Amino acid sequence: MPIGWVGAAAFLFAWLLLLGSMVYFAIEATSAFAMRSWAFRHGLLVLRERRPSPGLQRRTNETQFTRSGRFRVVGPNMVVFCFGRSWFGFRFRTMVPIKGTIVWRDGFAEISGRMPVGSILVPSFWFLGATVWSFVAALSVHGDWRWLWVIPAAGAFAFVWGPAFLPLEKRRALKAADEVLQVA
Repeated sequence: MPIGWVGAAAFLFAWLLLLGSMVYFAIEATSAFAMRSWAFRHGLLVLRERRPSPGLQRRTNETQFTRSGRFRVVGPNMVVFCFGRSWFGFRFRTMVPIKGTIVWRDGFAEISGRMPVGSILVPSFWFLGATVWSFVAALSVHGDWRWLWVIPAAGAFAFVWGPAFLPLEKRRALKAADEVLQVA
């Protein structure tokens, strides 16, 4: 039985959403690596700490390096930072690198870390595409529901992929934040 125009349109729509989210993820990752402040303002907040700190001493606008990360002063009391000194290297990379900000207020440094929006969108739309494909495949073979096993498999892959690495990325972000607090 042919899938029909509704099934084809649904799968094409899901595939275009996935493609668009991948493009956004690439733009967001490149902007975060270039230390553009807009990339650090968006995303799911996964880290928030407040520590005593005297204040921001450096006022240069250039990207600066620590032992394990990079940071850039983007405002009078604000720094953006991330773990990792370059794109290249032999460290283990995950899909959820935490982008961090440090804001100094009233003698405290407020550290916050965000998960990239692309890290949420790509697995979500991948799961949507797998779900649509499963239903289209099941309905195109006269109700052969064997294809529906793809849905829980896709869900496990999509939603375990990112959150499984959050503890590792939080440790990395806090290490980079500690180094920034020592030199900034």
